[in-house]
Amino acid sequence: MRRTHQMQLRPRAAASVTPVAHQQHVPSKYHQKQIISLKQELKNVKEQAAAAEANAEVVRREKSIAETSLRDVQEDLVIQQETTMQMAITLDSWHDRFDRVYQLAEAAGVDPA
Repeated sequence: MRRTHQMQLRPRAAASVTPVAHQQHVPSKYHQKQIISLKQELKNVKEQAAAAEANAEVVRREKSIAETSLRDVQEDLVIQQETTMQMAITLDSWHDRFDRVYQLAEAAGVDPA
């Protein structure tokens, strides 16, 4: 015959039982310092992110202004090129007219000097 050993459990006193949900973990001083350090680092990172976003906004505005100025300068360049082309055509036209007047004067026997 075999005997089975049964362990008898004694109930704990009600005062010594604390539910896990009500227990609070108190971090060590080392961990408290780490937590404070990490919170400060997080605050610094958030401030840096806010500053970076503000700088990005300034850059976007400056870029927009520069693009507007570039378009204005490009339009001015097109106008200048068209004006230069018209001046060249006008000068060529006058040069041709003076050449004809010179040829007529020379054919008529007028001294070119």
